[in-house]
Amino acid sequence: MEAFQTAIEQQKEDTLDITADMMRQYKGMQEQLLKKVADLEAENGQLKKTIEERDADIVKLQQEKEQNKKSSDTEILQYQHKMEEMQVEFAQMLRETLDRMHERLANGTFNKS
Repeated sequence: MEAFQTAIEQQKEDTLDITADMMRQYKGMQEQLLKKVADLEAENGQLKKTIEERDADIVKLQQEKEQNKKSSDTEILQYQHKMEEMQVEFAQMLRETLDRMHERLANGTFNKS
């Protein structure tokens, strides 16, 4: 009977040892998982911040692009207006020159060479 009692006591000790070992393994795995979750949450936060910065950069670039387009359009319109003014001036110069030539021809003062 004593051998039976010793075997039961040994079984209890083995069970307690196994339970303690499993509890230690469980806690270790739990700590690893919690650390991994924290690391992933930190990485996720950093990635969200990077995305927000990129979105802000995109908006800024789009605004700059729009401003550059408006500036270019304004400059083109100014050049077109200047060209029209120059066309009018040139047409006027030609008209004056033709009028003088007609006048000279009509007066007979055209220089014959």
